[in-house]
Amino acid sequence: MKKLLLFLSIIFFFGNNNNAFGQDGDKIYEMNEVEKKADFPDGHKEFRRFITNNYEFPKKFIRMGIEGKSKIEFIIEKDGSLSNIKAFMSSEYDENMVNTIKKMSKWIPAMHNNKVVRSKLKYVIIFCKMGY
Repeated sequence: MKKLLLFLSIIFFFGNNNNAFGQDGDKIYEMNEVEKKADFPDGHKEFRRFITNNYEFPKKFIRMGIEGKSKIEFIIEKDGSLSNIKAFMSSEYDENMVNTIKKMSKWIPAMHNNKVVRSKLKYVIIFCKMGY
C-alpha cells in the first residue's frame, strides 16, 4: 500500500512595508520592525502542524503528481485576529491556503515600545509529495 505524505516547507520572508498604515491610521509593522514578533499560539511548530492538518491539497494535483507553492500574506491585528489575508500566485494552492489561514484562531500580537501593534506576516509555503 502506498501512502502519500505532503511535505510542507514554510519560509518566512520580509518585505518592504514602506510604513504602511491601515484604514484606521494604525501603522502596520513588518516583523523585522518590532521588538516582539507576533506568534501563533504555542509557536511556529504548531503553526506548521495546523497548516499540515487543515490544508486541503488539491486532489487533481495529487493524481497528477504536481507540487506547488503558495505565497501568502496577512495582518495580525492588535486583538490577535487575522485580516487582509492575500495570496499572490492565483492558483488553486493559494485559494486553499487562504481558506486554511481563515480557519486559524487568534494569534499573539506583536509588541513594539511596550505596546501591542498591528503586524504583517508573509510566508512562502512549499508543497511536495513524498510517497513510500
